[in-house]
Amino acid sequence: QPVTQYYTALFFKFFGASAFNLRFASVVLTLVSMVLAFKIVNRLLGRRWAMAASLLVLITPIIFIQSHLALDNLMPVPFAFLWLLFLHLYDKEKKLKHLFLAGVSLGVNFYSYKAMRGFVPFWIVLTIIYLLYSDILNKKVSRGVIRAVAIFIFGVLPFFIIIPYLKVTYP
Repeated sequence: QPVTQYYTALFFKFFGASAFNLRFASVVLTLVSMVLAFKIVNRLLGRRWAMAASLLVLITPIIFIQSHLALDNLMPVPFAFLWLLFLHLYDKEKKLKHLFLAGVSLGVNFYSYKAMRGFVPFWIVLTIIYLLYSDILNKKVSRGVIRAVAIFIFGVLPFFIIIPYLKVTYP
């Protein structure tokens, strides 16, 4: 998948091409996922739960086993964590840049692993429902919420607009 290939190429550019670095790139990706899980849970529940969540990420069998195998199936994890982190930051700070970055995270995640092509559109819909939820309950959609949804869509849209071009040229 494109994200895995570009990530590995960039890793090789900085650290050299070797079998060790190929595997180590996956380890680094797993460690980034662990740190992102810590950040999210720390903001929500505190340090003790964040430590438990980080440990849980590391000892989850699929992650533990494949964290050093240089496969692309772990690539979506940090982008999903980034999406959740940016949504949480938006919820707390109400800064639109966080919604834009949440959209970009999902857009990149779309190209991180083949199966994400089924998940990401669903997560986009869930995010839009999440943003509209309180206004739906009040039966009145405000301009602020429309603007928030537009910024989020603006972040994810370039990754979907390019699909027809990539279907012709990328393979």
